[in-house]
Amino acid sequence: MGKPTNAPSDYDRGVLKTVPLYEEFHRHILDLVAHSGVTPERWLDAGTGTGKFAAEITEAFPGVQLSLFDPDPDFLAVARERLAGNGAIADIRQTTSEDADYPDDYFDIATAVLSHHYLQPEGRKRAVQNIARMLKPGGLFVTTEHVAPFTSRGLDIALARWRDFQVASGKPADKAASHVARYGEEFLPITAQDHLTLLRDCGFGVAEIFWYAYGQVGVYGIKG
Repeated sequence: MGKPTNAPSDYDRGVLKTVPLYEEFHRHILDLVAHSGVTPERWLDAGTGTGKFAAEITEAFPGVQLSLFDPDPDFLAVARERLAGNGAIADIRQTTSEDADYPDDYFDIATAVLSHHYLQPEGRKRAVQNIARMLKPGGLFVTTEHVAPFTSRGLDIALARWRDFQVASGKPADKAASHVARYGEEFLPITAQDHLTLLRDCGFGVAEIFWYAYGQVGVYGIKG
C-alpha cells in the first residue's frame, strides 16, 4: 500500500474518497485470475495493507495458500485480525517487495495493489524483479498503480479530475489539493508503456494492460 496517510482503522474508508473506482481494482483482478488459465494454489499479495483484498481472494478462491506482506506493522495487525475472522490461514510478514525472501519459483499468482508508486525507478525495478523471481514459470503477476499521462496537458486534466473526484466524495477541498500536490514529489507514477516495458525487462514474456480508468492502470505479466 505504500505510505498511507490514514490510520489503519480509517484507511479502507478513506481510500474510497481518494482513489476513483478503487473497489473495482479488486473485482477486475479476481476476474482476470479466473480467466488466466493459472491455477491459484499459492498467492502472494504485496503491500497487503489491512488485508481487505486478501480476504476477498480467500472468498473467491477457497483453499488458496496466501502469503501477505506489508512494511507497516499496524496495518498487518488489522490484516491478521481480519483474516482470522474469516477463517483464512495466511503467512503474514513485515517486509517490502524489494526485500521479501520467499523461495524461487514458489508462487502461482502475485498481486500488488497501489504498492510501488513511492519507489524510485531502480527500486521499482528491484521490486518487480524480486516478485518475478518468486513466481513459478508461467506464473501471473497482476498490479494496479497510479499512472502518468503521456503529455503535460494530459497531466493537468488528470490532476483536475482527481482533485474534483475527492471533493465530490466528501474530502475537504484543501486536503484534496494537498493530496494531488504529492504527485511527482511523494509518489512517482510512470506511464502505461513504462509499466509494460518494466514487466518485459523483468522476465515477463506476456505483458498486457487489462484495466485503465481515471489516473490508474492495471497491468499483468506472465513469467517466461
